[in-house]
Amino acid sequence: MSALLFALTGCIPHLYTDSAVPWTWEVPDNSWGVGAPPDGLLGEGYFVGEVIPDLRGLDRFGDEVSLWQFYGDLVVLDVSTMWCAPCRDLARGVEETAELYHDQGVTYLTLMGEDMEGEPATPEVCAEWADAFGISQPVITDPLEARKDIVSDNAYPRVMIIGRDLRVEIEEIETPTDPKIRSVLGGLL
Repeated sequence: MSALLFALTGCIPHLYTDSAVPWTWEVPDNSWGVGAPPDGLLGEGYFVGEVIPDLRGLDRFGDEVSLWQFYGDLVVLDVSTMWCAPCRDLARGVEETAELYHDQGVTYLTLMGEDMEGEPATPEVCAEWADAFGISQPVITDPLEARKDIVSDNAYPRVMIIGRDLRVEIEEIETPTDPKIRSVLGGLL
């Protein structure tokens, strides 16, 4: 009987959290600057007021970048794909927007989801994007496919504003353009 009970229950996954081992954020090794988040911070979701999950990817140099390393900055999170024409239009003004608000503690981070064929972006794709549009800000890959949670309707680009405390301030700027993003930032600063 016990063998049957084991066979019936032995393959059922049991999920648990070991509260004796606290989760800690790991500092990525890159040159983008770090403002470490507070200990114990947990990602909640992508809606206004929630702490955004830590999005990590590789930049054009192959270095790991974490959204959470920009704790303390206001972050413009641009979720784009290479095949998207409106994404390319938006990318033309990224550097100007970033320079305009840099001294006010704003970081412009592009999460590059896919290449021209719809395949996951690589650091080389990020480099091509940054070079094509003169972007000196971080452009990172999306290895965990967070874009699928952020852009469920496949309507790219999606631009979010993440507060200095990593809480979502604005979950979507509809039909984003550089003037709209600058207007929103001006209202927040």
